[in-house]
This record gives sequence, structure tokens and C-alpha cells, in this order.
Amino acid sequence: MKACTTCGIEKDSELFYAHSGFSSGRNSRCKICVDKVNKRNRDKNNRTVCSKCGLNKKPEEFASHHSWCKTCKNEASKLWAKNNKSKVRNTVVKRLYGITLEQVNEILLAQNNRCAICKTDKPGGFRNTWQVDHDHETDIVRGVLCSSCNNGLGCFKDDVTHLYDAIKYLEKQEK
Repeated sequence: MKACTTCGIEKDSELFYAHSGFSSGRNSRCKICVDKVNKRNRDKNNRTVCSKCGLNKKPEEFASHHSWCKTCKNEASKLWAKNNKSKVRNTVVKRLYGITLEQVNEILLAQNNRCAICKTDKPGGFRNTWQVDHDHETDIVRGVLCSSCNNGLGCFKDDVTHLYDAIKYLEKQEK
């Protein structure tokens, strides 16, 4: 059971549209209230007024069950992401590696806040963020690397034989 934020009536959760943006996985307004708002915002030509920008737009220009047009919704999403970088990073890290940003920081702390390979204290790279190194076959997290070391391992496809061959090559060049 869940209470609709518009009408205040407590209803079964199936009476709310699915919405991944909410922790419950459901919209905060019930289907009836969402549909009322959407119907109220439609004009006689079946065009809908975006409740954010106020422009009349075709229904296909709206995200499903949303009163904002896709353009407004995308702009708002980008602004939210820009203002909540750590939340976005935490979500990405959790989705990709199954660990939280807090766990990444614990691994980094155990590595004395340095890259596990070259020992630099600067993450480098385009976004200047530490990279989570993981086994691509098992998805097990191995450590935290700087961007250069992570890219290097990627170029060698995490293949130890290629890395040994590279070492031999470099040693041969030193002689």
C-alpha cells in the first residue's frame, strides 16, 4: 500500500505507474492522478502542454507518464547529474562492479591512497577519478588504479603473457 502524493488516498502499489526514479520503483502519484494531469494538459488538437516549459508539444515528445517534455526532462536530468556527481558515480560503480563508492574509498585507503601498480597519488584521466580494476571474466574487483595503469592493463587485455613479453622487450632495449 502506498499513498498518492496528489489525492492522498492510500492504494495498492499496482495502481501506480512503474518509475525507476523512485526508491519504491513506482511513481509518487497514482495512475488516476497522473492521467488526470496529462488529460488536463492536452489541448483540442491532442497536443500536450509541458508543465515545465509551457510549450504545446505532440504526445510522443513526452516521456511516458511524465508531464515534462523529453527536452525539459533531459535538461533537468543533466543538471541533477552535474550537481550530484558523487551520487551518479556511486550508482555507476554499484551497477558496474557491485560495490559502493565507500568501498572503493576503503580499497584506496588500504592502498595508502595510491595506485595499486605505479603508486601515484593522482588518478589522472579525463575525469580525474580513480578507476576500479576488476577481472573481466569473474567481475571480481582487484584494486583501484590510476587512469594510465588501468588503460595499460586494458591495452594488454589483462593477459599476463603479453605483460611479460612487454617486460622482456623493454629489458632487451636497455642492453
